[in-house]
Amino acid sequence: MGFCTTIHNGTEWVVRNRKRPKGTSTSTIITKQPFYMINPPAGCKESYEHIRILPILGAIDDYNHYMGGVDIADQLRAGFTT
Repeated sequence: MGFCTTIHNGTEWVVRNRKRPKGTSTSTIITKQPFYMINPPAGCKESYEHIRILPILGAIDDYNHYMGGVDIADQLRAGFTT
């Protein structure tokens, strides 16, 4: 996967709470690995945590938070002629 950006240099990292992907998610084997518990508590049925604090790239964090902004701007401009 690649990202093309003009405002990020690829060195910014943000720490966020991330939810474990569902078992039916694409690439489940890869994406569940950070949620695996090394020493699960006694009596625990699952070996995966549901939420974990993980570092993610700043560009990906911005995309996740503002991905609808471009669509909204395009919709607002569509009503005007030049």
